[in-house]
Amino acid sequence: MKKIYLLGTLGFALLINSCMVQQHSINTKVVPFENGGRLFGESTKGLRKGTDYVTGASLYFIGINALSDDTHELVSKLGADKYTIETRYYFIGNICYYFTGGLVRGTKTTVFKRSE
Repeated sequence: MKKIYLLGTLGFALLINSCMVQQHSINTKVVPFENGGRLFGESTKGLRKGTDYVTGASLYFIGINALSDDTHELVSKLGADKYTIETRYYFIGNICYYFTGGLVRGTKTTVFKRSE
């Protein structure tokens, strides 16, 4: 019974936290969440990494940004004038968050190149 309760609680907590997705559109007509991705982020299926999108990560310790990939560097790697920045919590980051009692948390940042 304890295992079922623990798995249910952990599953529910991960489900709620996976919904934390933020998108910001820069110089593009594509509005945030126009291409889907309201719960788990925009899909990279069919896109080429390094050409159509670039990913990075951030690590927060007690709410302070300890390690981070600079978004400007990600955009320059992509060579984009029009892009969308998506930041979301990911599974491993949530596991770290729960096992450290909220001290450590990670996020994943994805920059999508836009044509319009």
